[in-house]
Amino acid sequence: MACGVLKRESFSAVGACACLLFLGCADHEAAAAQDAGRAELTSQDDAGQDAGDESSVSANGSRDASLSACMRRDGGCVIRNPLAESTSSLDLLFVVDDSSSMQEEQAALANEFPRMLRKLTTGDHDEDGEPDHMPITDLHLGVISTNLGGSDAFTCVDDGDNSRLLHSPTSAAMDAGRSCAEDYPSFLTFEEGQDADALANDFACIALLGTDGCGFEQPLEAALKAVWPSANPDMEFLGHVPGNELPQGDRSNAGFVRSGGTAPTTLGIVIVTDEDDCSAFDTTMFLSINAQPPYADSPINFVCVDYPQNLYPLERYLYGYRNLPLAAGSRVVFAAITGVPVDLVDQVPLKNVDFRDPASREAHYQGILDDPRMEVRVDTTAVDDRLVPACVSDLGRADPARRLVQVARQFGEAATVQSICGDNLSVPVDTVIRAVAEPLL
Repeated sequence: MACGVLKRESFSAVGACACLLFLGCADHEAAAAQDAGRAELTSQDDAGQDAGDESSVSANGSRDASLSACMRRDGGCVIRNPLAESTSSLDLLFVVDDSSSMQEEQAALANEFPRMLRKLTTGDHDEDGEPDHMPITDLHLGVISTNLGGSDAFTCVDDGDNSRLLHSPTSAAMDAGRSCAEDYPSFLTFEEGQDADALANDFACIALLGTDGCGFEQPLEAALKAVWPSANPDMEFLGHVPGNELPQGDRSNAGFVRSGGTAPTTLGIVIVTDEDDCSAFDTTMFLSINAQPPYADSPINFVCVDYPQNLYPLERYLYGYRNLPLAAGSRVVFAAITGVPVDLVDQVPLKNVDFRDPASREAHYQGILDDPRMEVRVDTTAVDDRLVPACVSDLGRADPARRLVQVARQFGEAATVQSICGDNLSVPVDTVIRAVAEPLL
């Protein structure tokens, strides 16, 4: 069994430990791995597809040779129910791709911030002057990049932004004519009575990240490292610089996620990227100076799809996002605005999906993954090394985001996937608003 595949029928506690700890996996044939890599990305969508509906998942993604605390608990990780009671507090984390192809998409996202914050803080989703849900009266708003480094490329050195909340005004915001303060707190806050439009401008000042980031996007890992507390050893993280292996939830990002309290909250994780997730436990494949097989035989732009066995299993993120130390009754929502065809996720098909019904939800996500445009294929017509896009628009092109769709699929009804390829991002952002406000309706 290839480690990157995690076949459903063999995903037992013992099999999971063996695969996740990468024991006996090092001697796989390099040529076979490269040839099968793109096919594995597709076939691995069937792997563990029922994991999100089970009470436990025997995985935490540790690469250490000893079992982590998570793996020692009777061979499995207890997964909390992500659904919760109503709460008017929200911790909203945007995970924004800052690679070279994201300028138009970032600008389109920033354009939606005023409407997004007005809708959240007034509860008036359809903007008819009447509230449709309870307003968010206590908001934490933060942004991180997808850049975790791991390469010798100048945009990917060391650990990149290392999942720290970014809060300095960016040159991209200044170039866009934004009026920004000299600096901001690590995350922005809103309380009832404040000016939502002013907050939207401030958030654009820090969320327009620019396009100088790493091209090996790791949004799933970046989000987990941003919110996981270092005091909890259940998860282990990479660090290319001493000390950077510690997660940021109770360090640089302390206070953003309302952990350890008694009042329930909603944590929303919103990933915005035009490429699929490449969260890797082995980042040697990112090194352009790596002249040794197998990586020398794969174009640098294809290593993430050619070597899926180097990527963290998706169950790591099901466990991690759902097992944060939140108060009882809290809720975690996962959203991705990414590479999927627009017509598969716009308002017309969504009207026919009952996300509370597992069968309806499963059919929706299976339909996305089965669409030919979501197949991972090399674009033989391109002059450079790139994949055939899942979608194209005036905002740009986006690769098939199969890993991100699969996480949403396993996450259950507290998840949504939208396309980054529309004429603008109003529909995707509206859908995210509905997802995080669902218990308030």
